[in-house]
Amino acid sequence: MPGVKSLADTNWERNSLLSDEEEDELVAFALACSDQGFPLTHKRLEAHALELCRAKYGKDFNDMGHNWTDRFLIQHDKQLKACWSHALDNQRAQCTNPITKKDYFKKLKAVLDGEEGKEPIMPECIYGVDKTGIQTGVGQRERVLGRKTTKVQQQQRSGNRENITVIVTICADGTSLPPAVIFKGKAYQTSWKQNNPLNASLGYSDKGWTDGEIGVEWIKQFDAQTREKANGRRRLLLVDGHNSHYTLGFLQYARDNWIEVLCYPSHSTHLFQGLDVIIFSPLKKAWTKSCNDYERKKGRVNKGCFLEVYGCAHQEALSSHNIITAFQKTGVVPFNPDIITEDLLAPSRETSTSMGLPVPPDSPVRIVSDLLHATVARQAAEDLESEVNCSALPSQCQNPLATPTRHAQNELSSSSVAFLVARTPVKSTHTIPRFKPYTISPFQQRNPHLQDFQPMNERKAMLWDALQGAKTRDTRRKQNMLGLQAQVVLQEVYVKSLAFGDGMSRLLTGPDFLDGAVKRQQQKDEADDEKAARRDRRTAFAECLADWKASEKERVARNNEIRKLHKEALEEWNNEVKVAKSQGRKPAQEKPKMPPLEQATERPVLFRHKSKESANNEGSSNEEGDTESDDERMVDIDDQD
Repeated sequence: MPGVKSLADTNWERNSLLSDEEEDELVAFALACSDQGFPLTHKRLEAHALELCRAKYGKDFNDMGHNWTDRFLIQHDKQLKACWSHALDNQRAQCTNPITKKDYFKKLKAVLDGEEGKEPIMPECIYGVDKTGIQTGVGQRERVLGRKTTKVQQQQRSGNRENITVIVTICADGTSLPPAVIFKGKAYQTSWKQNNPLNASLGYSDKGWTDGEIGVEWIKQFDAQTREKANGRRRLLLVDGHNSHYTLGFLQYARDNWIEVLCYPSHSTHLFQGLDVIIFSPLKKAWTKSCNDYERKKGRVNKGCFLEVYGCAHQEALSSHNIITAFQKTGVVPFNPDIITEDLLAPSRETSTSMGLPVPPDSPVRIVSDLLHATVARQAAEDLESEVNCSALPSQCQNPLATPTRHAQNELSSSSVAFLVARTPVKSTHTIPRFKPYTISPFQQRNPHLQDFQPMNERKAMLWDALQGAKTRDTRRKQNMLGLQAQVVLQEVYVKSLAFGDGMSRLLTGPDFLDGAVKRQQQKDEADDEKAARRDRRTAFAECLADWKASEKERVARNNEIRKLHKEALEEWNNEVKVAKSQGRKPAQEKPKMPPLEQATERPVLFRHKSKESANNEGSSNEEGDTESDDERMVDIDDQD
């Protein structure tokens, strides 16, 4: 009946161990933990309730009753319910915070609106791209039928875990581009030619993943597929932080063809990327269904039929409704930063740091902190540019004159607050310096000339001592005030370092990032050239060493032949000596001497140290005496081989 409590509610109120206020606090605590990514289990919820009861009833209380957690959830079913947990990486929890959200949507708004004189980017020119890995022999878990006594039903699959990468591209107008599929292989296989309902592009790599070379080819194909729709207008491509999107060839081609490339904040695609939020989950489910249907009718899925099987799942998951929802749920089209609510950012509360100063800094304080922050950023850019110039033209590399600001920066780098001018960003997990507030306000000295009078009697001496004590107190107060203002400045700069650290979104086609990509490419090319030179030197050394070993083997063989002939001649001479002795005459020939042996040539080396060269030069005078022993040692080695 309406207005009448149920028997369960009545029994709960009568036998409840916690008051209504305690239950409300426990529910609020459970909700806060779940929002921050640390949800309570049944056991932990009961443990916290047990702590409340022990605080109220005493330490001897140790039992909440049978099925207390289930009954508690029933009473608060409008706020709490049991659900499955999903793992969230710590980096994702920390990086999805209000600072990165504000920065990302600010840059997204600027790109969509365009600079002065540029037309805004329309929804039909906004694209999002991401890659997903698929294993033909592994599918998602699904509910199936089995015996009533069976808890887990086994399902046979091929178990093939070889990765196949699929690059999926969607547009904000509800359309999608043909996917690109990357197989694992060393070369293109004729068996990969198959039914291709999506007209997908097919490539290969050593591990089945994308790389810089594939990224450049993909951006060219993307341009060809979207150029007609763009009709000369700017296009926006939203990407994640994969290194294939950072290569110079990728960014230069995008910039030359009016393609703006905006990168999501690091470790935050689970909130800002529509493909992760909406598309990939139904795609994996559709793939499992399509794979099962194919295996029941034709057999196991492999590379030779992958495009046909995946095509069915792709068409089912990438519907126009899902694609439009993907851009809507991430606040891109229509532009709506509020779609990412505070509840979605709640996991970052555990490690986020917000600025809370006891005294708001005045304009001069803000100016000084901004100056210090800008100086550090400019110094880092100048150092990077000087490294490139010095590597190209060492004669032009000179130390610039130290300015007062540069001198102050160098002094701070060797002090206890070196983190203020550090090149590496300060993370929110670092401990903030403790703020020590003083309640003493600035005190202005008055009538300082009175301290110059000399006391003439005891009363005046007492007044003079009191004046000196007041002067000391005023000085101490002013020192405290200066320390307080200094701490405010340092804390302001520290908080700014937290707010503008790494992990932010990046406009990859912007001039700053593109210039950095050029320098990184130059450094990479130099490193590759040096690596190739070392490889060539090693190859040449290996060939030279092989020739040396062959020549040494021939030399040792010739020396052995000389020794063999000498031994035979020596045996003949010994026989002649015996015959001559028996006949009472002298031997007909003299004792044969060992002919000179060929000396060993110097062994080639890849790198010769100066110390070894000097040691070899010092020992060159003893080479003649050691030649025979060296040859004999090499003979022994050959004999052993």
